[in-house]
Parts: sequence; C-alpha cells; structure tokens
Amino acid sequence: VDVFVAASLDNGGRCVLDNDARINGGDAATGTNCVIDNNDPQTNGQGVVTVNLTHTSTTETDTIYAWVGENGETFDQQDVRGEGNIQLTWGPTPTGLSLPDNLNHTFGTNASVKAQLTGAGGANVSLGNQNIRFVVRRGTTTVLSQTITTTSDGSATLVYLGPNDPTTGDDQAIVDNVTAFWDRDRDNQDDGTNEFDDSGTVTWDEAGPPVTTASLSQSEVSTLIGTFTSISITVRDGNNQPVVGALVSFQSTSGQSTVASTNGAGVAGFGYTVALDGTADLIDARVDRNGDGDLSDPGDLNFGAVADLTHYWVETGPELTGSVQFDLIATNGGANTIDVVQVGTSNYYRLSYDANDQFNVNGGGTESLDQFESALEGLSLPDLDGNGGTRLDTNPYSNVTSVTSVFALST
Repeated sequence: VDVFVAASLDNGGRCVLDNDARINGGDAATGTNCVIDNNDPQTNGQGVVTVNLTHTSTTETDTIYAWVGENGETFDQQDVRGEGNIQLTWGPTPTGLSLPDNLNHTFGTNASVKAQLTGAGGANVSLGNQNIRFVVRRGTTTVLSQTITTTSDGSATLVYLGPNDPTTGDDQAIVDNVTAFWDRDRDNQDDGTNEFDDSGTVTWDEAGPPVTTASLSQSEVSTLIGTFTSISITVRDGNNQPVVGALVSFQSTSGQSTVASTNGAGVAGFGYTVALDGTADLIDARVDRNGDGDLSDPGDLNFGAVADLTHYWVETGPELTGSVQFDLIATNGGANTIDVVQVGTSNYYRLSYDANDQFNVNGGGTESLDQFESALEGLSLPDLDGNGGTRLDTNPYSNVTSVTSVFALST
C-alpha cells in the first residue's frame, strides 16, 4: 500500500507532496514517492497497514492518500484503483485547559460546564475527538466522573443536574467543585501536569430574580491629554461572585464608547485618550448580564443604574504669571507635578514645580519642598470645593522674581 501526504494534485491528477509532513520519519510518502514498489508497507493478517504521521508547526489542512496497484505503477487519479483518502488539519498543540471560575445555577436545574483546550497566550486550540475527564465533588462526596469528547473547536461541555432545593425556606448555597483534565492516553487517570488540570465551582442557590452589582474604577484619576488611561468595571451577582461573559457598554461625555465582555473575574475594561483640551470626562456604563443584546432581562443594568465615574484630562500648564487660584485634582510627588483646575473655569492643567520654587502652607513661613509635598500627601483628592476651601494659589505675592514661582497651599 502506497501512502503519501499531498499538498495538492497537479493538473494530471499526480501527487505533489507536502514538504511539511513526514511519514515513518522519512519524507511525505512511503517507498518511492507516489509509486507502488517493494518498499511500501504491506498489510498484516487483518489487511491493515499502519503508518506514523508527523508535521512541522505550520497550521494547514492536508489530504492523506492510500492506494494499491501493480508494482511500478505511478499514482494518477484518473487511473488509480483502490484509492482512499482523508483530510487532516494540523494545528497548535494544546498547552493548557480552561474551566470557568464559577457558575451560578438554581437548585434542581442543569449546569453546563465548558472545558476548553488552550495554547500559547491562552488562545483557544481547535482540536476535536480528545477525551476530557470531568470530576464533580460536593464536599467529600464525588457526585460524578465522566469523560466528554471535544468537538472540532477543542471544547467539551459537561451537563449535569444540580441538587434539589433542600427546604421551602431560605437555604444555604451548595457549592460543587469541578475539576477536569485532558485525558491524553484515555486511561481515565489524571497523570499530572502533562494533562493540564483546571478547576472551578458551581454554586447552587434559591430561585429568584438575579441581583447584579457593578462598580466603575480607573487606574488613575487624571491623565495628560494624548496619553492613555484605563477604565474598568467589576460585575458581581447576589452571592458576590463574578458575573462572567456579561456585555458592558461604556460611554463618556467626551464621545468615547466601546463594548467589552467581563472575564473570569467579572471585570471588563478599555483604554482611551483625548487629544484636545483638558476636561472632566463623565463615564457611565450599562450591563447586559447574559450577553443576549436585550437590556430588559432581570439582572441587566442600564445607564444610570451604575454609579458614574469622572476622569480628568489635563494639559501641560502654562507659564504662571500673576496670582491664580486652583482646585486640586491629583499630585505626583515623584514627578513633581500637581493636576489642577483653575477656580471658576474649565481650565484643567498639570503644573510642574521644583526646588527652585517657593512654597507656603496655610499662610506660614516659607516651607521646603519636602514640607510642601508632605502637606499635599495629607489631602484627600480630588478636592474641588472652590475658592473658599482647599486650594492652591500661585504667585500670590508681588515681590517674587520672574524666574521663581510661588505655590501657596491653603487647606
């Protein structure tokens, strides 16, 4: 039986070998390439020929041909007898297995737990017909052990029925621990790290409308225009567990909008920048809990149901002349900068200072730079309370030189 791996067939139906493939450690064909000869493998007593196939790291689909004929005959698809072929897709080798961290279900319903083969960087690996062994434990009791075969996308889904509601009252949640591994050798035994264990939980609780909470957060309260900042949202359910796969729509008064899905920790986020003037940018979000595009389902949160967040975009401050009053937004002692808004205006600036400037705190004598920064660190910012509250006055005195700026802090 002559066997070869074809990248294609030419116009005459003759084979063109795939240079990425290997049969039995040689090239992509047995014996003399695409010719019946005495070096081709022979069938055993059951009429079976077995060959070993390998491939380079190239991802592609090949056709593997096996055929019989007269000794010395060359493969020609027009004339060949007894030909069989199959297509085989070569892809990345899995390096891991991923389960959801937690799933929430009502007593007495079915839970679907999906295990996904993954590769480099956590990317999904499409590899079908692989055994995934699931084990579900409830406390010290093993509820089930079951093998599920992966579909072509490299995933296997275990579906099982949860416990009945223990009483008609308000019962404690029941938590199942679910583990899974890639049973590569199909022996139903977990052989350790080579079979990529992962685990998660399924929480069973009372039926009722889902409760969703969501809170916005930011990596910093103010950012220089033209650079990027990160905004995120954390979505949790009534059991304070992360809601995974919720669709979150973000929008801001600066015109930014995007949609992102929550990850295994119930967190979704985006990065953005503005390129024009400094501004106070109000950010809002809405949550489509089950990701179906319909925001009227129980547990969904529309705009207004999530507390807004304000991010301040500042531009590099101008050269300071005369006396100007500012409210304080944020400070960075390491960089010697203060983010401020000019009182009574919409001018948002990042002011810079150094040891050559003069400093004053609460009307006292001249302070050192360290004393000034220590006073700044003691403030709770942003503090936008206007002219009568905490503020920074620049150059409040007339007897300063043109090369020296005065920063007077009033708390």
